[in-house]
Amino acid sequence: MIRISTWASLIGVFFSLGCQSEHGKCVLQPANEYKEYVIDAESELSTLNLYTFEDHGHEYLTFPVHKKRAILIYDLLSDKLVQNFFFNVEKPRGIGTELYGYYAKDMGHIYVPDFNEKAIYETDTTGVFKKTINFNVTDDGLIPMPAYYNNLHNVQLTFIGNKLYIPQQLNASLGSSWVEKSPIGITVDTVSGNVRKLPMNFPPLIPSKELKNSIEGSLPYSEVFDGKRFVYSFSMDENLYVVSPDHHNIQKIKAKSKYIPELKFRKIPSDFSKTLKTTCEAATYGNIIYDKYRQVYYRFAYPESELDDNEDFLRILNSGKKEFSIIILDKNLKILGETKFPPFTYLPHIFFISKDGLYLSVNHFKRDDFCDWKLRFQKIELIKQ
Repeated sequence: MIRISTWASLIGVFFSLGCQSEHGKCVLQPANEYKEYVIDAESELSTLNLYTFEDHGHEYLTFPVHKKRAILIYDLLSDKLVQNFFFNVEKPRGIGTELYGYYAKDMGHIYVPDFNEKAIYETDTTGVFKKTINFNVTDDGLIPMPAYYNNLHNVQLTFIGNKLYIPQQLNASLGSSWVEKSPIGITVDTVSGNVRKLPMNFPPLIPSKELKNSIEGSLPYSEVFDGKRFVYSFSMDENLYVVSPDHHNIQKIKAKSKYIPELKFRKIPSDFSKTLKTTCEAATYGNIIYDKYRQVYYRFAYPESELDDNEDFLRILNSGKKEFSIIILDKNLKILGETKFPPFTYLPHIFFISKDGLYLSVNHFKRDDFCDWKLRFQKIELIKQ
């Protein structure tokens, strides 16, 4: 069930005052308007994956129940859950693992990666596999990485015609220069089955021999396809990469946060708890998303912070660190403004964009009103100054 509620005005005032914005043409202003999705008692709250899609003019929100291998689909305009279906466990008719990221093209075409195998399963709301898309090896002999996604660094499968674009992680099988040689993605021609690596590699932000000792050892990134081009945001790079669909033409555009003076690669501490703490505190960039209704991009940034030694660092990391800002960019990726949000208030990686605005999850475990049996979102309005 979904409800739109107007909570106490004092709460809205608190969030408004808590957000800081640099002078610019645009700011993001939390509105006193919320959406709530009550979760089935037998399900679990999703804090790592959430997606939206359109089908026959309707907008839907969908997220997985990881351990139960289920997908829940809600109508964004109604008050009900419209689909709830499960996948088998055992192969060949099951996915064999827990369920994480996937791509919902529409109700009849849902693509679920197997993150242990080089395979993506095409299904619908029955949960029955209709087709398997394999990508075991590219035409030039590269062994790709399996497709595994979550929204902490938002990458998604993308269809352009018959070609399926599959984002890739760093490929350690490529030897001593694995960073410089790792492709950013591969494509599968779903008609011919041909698999090709994209000509764009990971940017050489740090030498391969140094990266393995860094807390940013996977060089995580986010990407979005706006209908004409891809835009990439790397966690340890102030630049955005604007890339043609064939990935031959690459343009770097600076999109630096006012709250991150510099980025620092940090060595992995010997103690695991200290590693988590350092990861939580380090300044990085996050997701890049496109708001097609307002023709702007939002780039998330995480300024350097300090945490007490007794914090639950893993939970904080999975909740989007301590605090964040959102850089607002126009369709040409020119910065229009930047808004910083109060600490421990939102899950910045759990969001969706609809016709009426950007919605951020308020399911942060440190909030006084935290609730683990419903997903709650606050509307964030784009205000032109």
